[in-house]
Amino acid sequence: MSQNNTPPPAQDPHAFLAGGGEMGRLIRSMDWSGTPLGPVESWPQSLRTTVNICLASDLPICVIWGPELVQIYNDSVFRAAIERAGLTLTVDCPPLDEPAFVDRGMWEKVVLNLLSNAFKFTFEGEIAVMVRRAGSVAQLVVRDTGTGVPAAEMPRLFERFHRVENARGRTHEGSGIGLALVQELVKLHGGSITAESIVGTGTTFTVSVPLGSAHLPTDQIGEGRSLASTGTESMPYVEEALRWLPDDMRAGSDSRSELPKYRDVLPVPHLGVGGKEDDRPRVLVADDNADMRQYVVRLLADHYRTDDVPNGEAALAAARNEPPDLILTDVMMPRLDGFGLLRELRANPRTQNIPVIMLSALAGEESRAEGMEAGADDYLIKPFGARELLARVAAHLQMARMRREATESIRAQQEELREAQRVAHVGSWRWDARTDVTTGSDELYRIFGLDPQTQAFPTLPSRTVCTTGTRIGGG
Repeated sequence: MSQNNTPPPAQDPHAFLAGGGEMGRLIRSMDWSGTPLGPVESWPQSLRTTVNICLASDLPICVIWGPELVQIYNDSVFRAAIERAGLTLTVDCPPLDEPAFVDRGMWEKVVLNLLSNAFKFTFEGEIAVMVRRAGSVAQLVVRDTGTGVPAAEMPRLFERFHRVENARGRTHEGSGIGLALVQELVKLHGGSITAESIVGTGTTFTVSVPLGSAHLPTDQIGEGRSLASTGTESMPYVEEALRWLPDDMRAGSDSRSELPKYRDVLPVPHLGVGGKEDDRPRVLVADDNADMRQYVVRLLADHYRTDDVPNGEAALAAARNEPPDLILTDVMMPRLDGFGLLRELRANPRTQNIPVIMLSALAGEESRAEGMEAGADDYLIKPFGARELLARVAAHLQMARMRREATESIRAQQEELREAQRVAHVGSWRWDARTDVTTGSDELYRIFGLDPQTQAFPTLPSRTVCTTGTRIGGG
């Protein structure tokens, strides 16, 4: 019997990076021997498997490995929206030879706001994200080939609420606070941000953060860290970016396939009986941005009947004609804005109890307080996540149903009291000490022979305090 001494073919140590996209190619091309992880050939199988899952996932994931907390992440955030828009996303973020300490949540907001801004104003070419060392700082560079910013606007680019007038973008909605927020978050890290732009060529943002931890108070340097980022923070930004795409650029024939499904997670109140579709609560959506209206309607369609209108005037007419169970309205709209709509609704007995959730890109306590003081039931800041919107709609519909049931119960009890007084031929009255006005029950008016529609009940002596009357006439 012959023996085969041919050794088995050597396995490719990079096989687990197959299908990892641009980030997988980047990892494959790097020399890891000088990093805490060592050469790829020495990586344990558990790390290889974890990285393979990370790179193959459609969700944004960050893997943090070992005592040195080396980070490896995929590039799913924004890639789907960017590539669907016909753009190229280039990611060049090699590990640095010295760490920069950042707050994970704040840093995600910095990166996501810069990516969102680049996508909003870029219609062809590419968006590039790079990380590099520059002396004693780590630099994050986000560069695009977009429409660019006029030189006269550059000094005010990071001012809160400043917006470049007549700028060509995928959407005209926005509050002008995204870049201001980025600057504030970068400053909290002891860093700085600069911008360079040429109209018609593109814009480059450079964020610089000191390396090491010498510039930070010791109590701000955390020891324990989570092992992964689930990408929860990124979803509102990704969903918003997908809304900016034309319908033919969204996945398949039904762009709802891009939206997360929560029908098995969120309790949805049903105000009718019998389980028929027409018994589902009806939600009226008012927003002058067509993409936003379509996005919200798609989110709600699986749970509620929906109507949508482009401005507050149309929303008011629709609500007066057939009051909905809840209204979702933008704040800034033509003809009649959200606050004007709210005032008109609250002034009409037919619509004054409809729950109203205001949607706005204006963040901050002052804007939220203004909305709540105007009579809104809730105030949701754009960009918002699908799950949060559905949860708030469900909660306010549930509260509205409970209020309606309580009102109907009180009304039924009052009707029972009136019937009992009629049968017993007993009247009751109530005196308001503040206004010195006395009102009586229907039976009391009949006992006195008064018409409750045209004749006032006699005023009681000012020193008499009574809440309930006794039988004062026979019959």
